[in-house]
Formats: sequence, structure tokens, C-alpha cells
Amino acid sequence: MAPTAWHHDLPFWPLDGNHVASVWLALTPVSQETSGLVYVAGSHKWGKMYRPIPAVPVDGFAFAEAESYEECPHFHEEFDNSQYRYLAWDMEPGDCLVHHPLAVHGAGENASNSQRRVALSCRFFGGDITWHGHRTAFLIPGTEDETNFDVGKFPANNSVFPVVWQAGT
Repeated sequence: MAPTAWHHDLPFWPLDGNHVASVWLALTPVSQETSGLVYVAGSHKWGKMYRPIPAVPVDGFAFAEAESYEECPHFHEEFDNSQYRYLAWDMEPGDCLVHHPLAVHGAGENASNSQRRVALSCRFFGGDITWHGHRTAFLIPGTEDETNFDVGKFPANNSVFPVVWQAGT
């Protein structure tokens, strides 16, 4: 398996805000040898938006705003730099990682010839999220027509973003 480039998730999405949980669920055993995720501790507090680069190159993927963001550093070249602290875990099927949408992360190449890395990734968002508009050609199904969403407003559309939990009143 090819490495996962260093990135954070928010620039890929048409949303703004901090109340997003990215959940990465291991479906196979995961280690650094089998392309486990590595995070840069505290990177969600840097106030940066790095240019979103898709796993498979796509011409015109990043729109003008996202194209203007700086490139994410190649942190695997910085592992000896004491300025950064890296976090990584071996995982078993069913283990999950939950991270902020601006937490910078990546994964090395899978060095195993016998163990695939398989995972499920999903996102949950809450009250401070607002519709930003598409920064990239990545489209969440049901968001193709942006006139259904108001910039700066919570994207309250249960057919696109179903409510999975709500605090009691």
C-alpha cells in the first residue's frame, strides 16, 4: 500500500468549525510496519490550513481558495526534529482513533507482504459547524447543489447530514 501523504481533513470539506470528530476504525491489525497513522501532536492548534492533495491525483481538485494554502510539510523527513512530537499506536480490529479535523497526520508505506491495512473513516459534527462552500472537487453526496446550504450557517439537512445523537432538553 502506498503511503498516505501528510494532511489534515478540514480543507477537503465544505465546512468550518471545531466540533468535528474524525473517526478512524481499524478493521485489520495496524502497526507502523503496516501503514499505521502518525499524528503531529498539537497541530490542530496551529491555525493553519494546508493545501488538500487527493490520494490519487486529480486535475483541478483544489479550487482557488484551497489552492492558495501552503503545502503540508513532509513530516516523515522531520522525525528527528525535537520541535515536533509524533503520536502513533498499534491497533487491533475494532480499535479506533478520534481526531480533530486540523490534526496533521499521515502514514508510511505498508512494508508487509502479508497484512493489508483496512479501515473505515467517518466524521461526526456538532453545534459550531457552519457551511463554508466547496474548497475542492470532493463532494459529499447530496451537497452538489450548494444553493441548498447557506454560507456561515449550520448545514441543517437531515437527508445529507443525519442526526445520530442529540442532547436531551
